[in-house]
Amino acid sequence: MAEVKPAEVSAILRQQLSGLKSQADLDEVGTVLQIGDGIARVYGLNNVQAGELVEFENGLQSIVLNLEEDNVGLVLMGASEKIKEGDKVKVIFKEKQVVKINAEGKDTVVNRVESFSIVTKDRDERELDNPDSEDNEAEHSDFIETKWNSFQLGYNNALNSGARLEPDANYADMTIDAGKSINVDWQIVTQAMNIYKENIRLVYGLGIDINNYRFNENVDLDVPSMLGAPTSPIVTSISKNNYKRNKLVTQYVTMPLLLNLKLSPKNNHDYVYISGGANFGYLIGSHQKQVWKDNGRKKNKKEDNFNLEQFRLGYEVQFGYKDVVLFGKYFPKSMFKENLGPDLRTVSVGILIGKV
Repeated sequence: MAEVKPAEVSAILRQQLSGLKSQADLDEVGTVLQIGDGIARVYGLNNVQAGELVEFENGLQSIVLNLEEDNVGLVLMGASEKIKEGDKVKVIFKEKQVVKINAEGKDTVVNRVESFSIVTKDRDERELDNPDSEDNEAEHSDFIETKWNSFQLGYNNALNSGARLEPDANYADMTIDAGKSINVDWQIVTQAMNIYKENIRLVYGLGIDINNYRFNENVDLDVPSMLGAPTSPIVTSISKNNYKRNKLVTQYVTMPLLLNLKLSPKNNHDYVYISGGANFGYLIGSHQKQVWKDNGRKKNKKEDNFNLEQFRLGYEVQFGYKDVVLFGKYFPKSMFKENLGPDLRTVSVGILIGKV
């Protein structure tokens, strides 16, 4: 291709300046200097950027390929025979644009943004893109990430209505041994939905939560049947047996809903994050289990709902660094129905094994 001649440039300058209406016209309208081999050299497009879309007078469109000091090179998106020297070219897009070109079995998508990005997909679904583009990073990130079979392991305790770690006076024999009261939450599936560049995610899932509440005393729980009363309050009694283990066990189907915030710098995989939100639960089972020795090992398992609330709703927070995640859960409403058992609001703290 022949070089641009200075004389041609000077002539065009004089022609443009003689008919100049405004600086905006000169900035956005150019003139063809040379044409050949599907490439047009154009003078006068002072504000275009590489990757921008322009249009000739006959409607043919082209893409700005390279920028030089006194002209720009355009890749024609059609037959070059329709273009001749002296034709006018104007910029037709200032907003984000997407153009598809079919050539030699490839689909090429060109995006014009603040800094251009070109993504090429061939039939093998291979991709070439601008690695520094934040748009491409967000585009290629998984929108929803799924994790199977993670576990929360921790300890349980309970607060009374006065926020003290002891039951009400009427149920003083139901004190809990927090060091032996275990929480196991099997999170069957957890999903994280990206909201903003993986820095903000919505986390939700489904699991089975099993709680053991070990009693310090040799207490037996009972819900007596009373004629004419659909439900009676829990009655406690101290057994003559010296229990080695005496615990109330509850089982819930759980559905956490958390907002996850990534606090560490961008592209740092050893990130720090904090999560917070709600934890929903539905009671699916409960029993009291007791083990003692009396001429050999004895055990007893009593299945009952013990006036437990069918639904529960609480708060959950998580704090994670790398693969270490600490959690805390608090349920502000008593686990027992009102006036039918002690006022105990459960608390769990521990560690999460496996994270999204």
